[in-house]
Amino acid sequence: MCYASLEKNLAPKALAGLTDQTGPLAGKLVISAILLAAVGVVVVMNSRQGLAAKLFDWFLKALVGMIVICFFGVVICLALDGQLDFGSILAGFIPDPRQWTQPTGDVAGLVERLPANVQEFWSGLIVKEQRVVMIAAAATAVGINMTFLLPYSMLNRGWDKPFRGLARFDLATGMAIPYVLVTSCVVLASASSFHAKIDDRFASNDPLVMQQSETFASAEGNLMARMELEAGFSALTPDQQLARIAALPVEEKRIASSLVRRNAFQLSQSLAPLLGEENANLVFGIGIFGMGFSTIIILMLINGFAFCEMFGLPQGGKMHVIGCLVAGISGAAWPLIWDGPAKLWLAVLTSTFGMMLLPIAYFTFFMMMNSKALMGQEKPTGGRMLVWNILMAVSVLGAVIAAGSAVWEKVNPVFDSSAGLQVRIVGGVVLIVAIGYIVLVMLGFGFKALMRSTESTE
Repeated sequence: MCYASLEKNLAPKALAGLTDQTGPLAGKLVISAILLAAVGVVVVMNSRQGLAAKLFDWFLKALVGMIVICFFGVVICLALDGQLDFGSILAGFIPDPRQWTQPTGDVAGLVERLPANVQEFWSGLIVKEQRVVMIAAAATAVGINMTFLLPYSMLNRGWDKPFRGLARFDLATGMAIPYVLVTSCVVLASASSFHAKIDDRFASNDPLVMQQSETFASAEGNLMARMELEAGFSALTPDQQLARIAALPVEEKRIASSLVRRNAFQLSQSLAPLLGEENANLVFGIGIFGMGFSTIIILMLINGFAFCEMFGLPQGGKMHVIGCLVAGISGAAWPLIWDGPAKLWLAVLTSTFGMMLLPIAYFTFFMMMNSKALMGQEKPTGGRMLVWNILMAVSVLGAVIAAGSAVWEKVNPVFDSSAGLQVRIVGGVVLIVAIGYIVLVMLGFGFKALMRSTESTE
């Protein structure tokens, strides 16, 4: 997914030249090979921890920092123009459980103005999208980087018990606070441009004008499904159907627009108030390149750590490099496996599988925290132990519910004969992956128990 994203944002003109000469597939493979070679060099430099590694790390941070500063600038501009309601913004930091079962925010007010049957239709779509966003946010905010890479990076630095205070300070100032500030600015800038808003073309009652809107192609499917509620709509000609869609009230069009998932070029327009449209595309593209490039490096390093653990070898060395290359080559081969419509499957599989990992990690932390044999004198006791157990139990329960919902929403269409074939196939793939993952986890624990019993008999 990261390779595909970089291929789209890095150099579309250069890629177009390659595809003209060598064909689309060869051009994508060349771009992926260049990226693989670049990240390979960075991974090797990272393992040596020299000045070159630090310089490149600072370079990537500068690329990402540039887009971060721009989003801060957009928020400042919006605040100076009086377009931000800081009371509502602060209230948004308080979790709202209602988002799991009903529409919230501005779109909730739009839904309330519609007839009962139409409310039910749009509420179902909105709640489903809200759940997807909540699950994705949880999976990325406390995902594999925090539960896996962070502990290993701390151990590699030699940050053991005496460095606990420094580690907490580094975690707060280097991850938690920047994450909250940056994410908040990105959300505010994007919401000011897209949330419950539509452009003049999409709001038009003229079907020819409405079709010229960038939003129409992405929203057409939901609008067509909405019109199926009207008797006799399916018997109309395509032109008549478009005319009926264009005649929908503005409230429904605003809801449909809010449900559209924006692409990179559309999201870049949230920087337009500060940079202008042309510069916004350039800066956003460079920032996305820095994020995608650094993500590839991180995932390769994680895979290297996993390989060393799998074979019981110390971190670093040849096995770590092999693990990194396995992940890098697998990603670089995306044009052969995940090109075309299959990209949808990749996004579904990665997000669902990522959410499936969280309950495993949280439950493991929960058991480790209560293990006297593992924690020794560091095991919490008394009231401190009670508080930590309650907090961890809530976290485990929330992760299990979120993971179950993520899997079920993808698997449910498998048993629905009215669902589209492609959606049912994707759901089937997710179901197979989920079952396979559970079986592998059980086999892993069984194999570990067998090895222990064998060692004890010897």
